Amino acid sequence: MEQLPLVMISLFLTCVSMSAILFMAWRALGGERHALTWSIAFAVSSVQWAFNVAWETGWLTNNEMYLVIVNLAGSLTPVLGVAGYRQRAKKHIYLPLMSGIVLAAWGTSLWFAFLQPHAGISHGVLPITAACMFLWTAWILYNVAHDKRSIEWASVAGYLLFTFVEASIAGFALIQGAEFDAGVMAQYQTIFFVTRPTLVVVLGLLALSI
Repeated sequence: MEQLPLVMISLFLTCVSMSAILFMAWRALGGERHALTWSIAFAVSSVQWAFNVAWETGWLTNNEMYLVIVNLAGSLTPVLGVAGYRQRAKKHIYLPLMSGIVLAAWGTSLWFAFLQPHAGISHGVLPITAACMFLWTAWILYNVAHDKRSIEWASVAGYLLFTFVEASIAGFALIQGAEFDAGVMAQYQTIFFVTRPTLVVVLGLLALSI
């Protein structure tokens, strides 16, 4: 896909913008921790997209460094999103559990990228992690003590939709099996880069609205 670098650059700029806006919201709201956590989540995501751009354009040629950093950022971002929603709901973050999810997703993706190469699993781990985190977020938004506002109901529906999208992306990654399949991977990339810009923007807007 010749448009990949442009899509990635747009995602990088979007994540940087969302991080800055949420950081300003954190300051304006008097230090609400969930806004800062979401700002950090988008900042981490911007690092992920910056390395993707560098890889796709040939600025970065070290495959090991690329995979280590991109998979770490991809594992950390959705977990930070959940942590922010738990902070907003005044619930405990379960830092050991959150850290364990990041390390498990990161370690699994690297294991099947380097030590026991499996194309499907190495590409499927991150969207599976994102799908689980989106489903968890939907539950957090649904399971609140107060009467939910319309934006919260919309967010529940949105995160359930995001769960389906990420699970679909993971499915396309997994069906290629252990060996890289160019045809399946092309479909995977098409779905991924058609849905990703919309998903990133809507995630930021939901965070700001809530």
